[in-house]
Amino acid sequence: MFTVYLSHPYTGDEDKNRLTARQIAAQIVSEYPDIAVVNPLDALQYATMTKLSYDEILKIDIELLSRCDAVLVRGDWERSLGCRREVKAAHERKIPVFWNMRNVRAHMRR
Repeated sequence: MFTVYLSHPYTGDEDKNRLTARQIAAQIVSEYPDIAVVNPLDALQYATMTKLSYDEILKIDIELLSRCDAVLVRGDWERSLGCRREVKAAHERKIPVFWNMRNVRAHMRR
């Protein structure tokens, strides 16, 4: 199954951003049942309850990203340090980065 990593800002308004990312992930799964979505805002929520540093959490985050087929970037990612690092990590690992599902689907058809 094709796996998409959802890169979405978290810090600033954590509750709103987590909810928005969940809604995006749910919409993708609803419209494209052949795609699995990795939403780090949910997958790593336990990490915010630990004493792990931001960089330690981001390291786990990048490990999750590296196991995905593509990265979908949503929200105001350019103002998010985490999202910018995720995009950079994806490029370094030659994982395609997309800003909409239409392009993800086109990539899958290749």
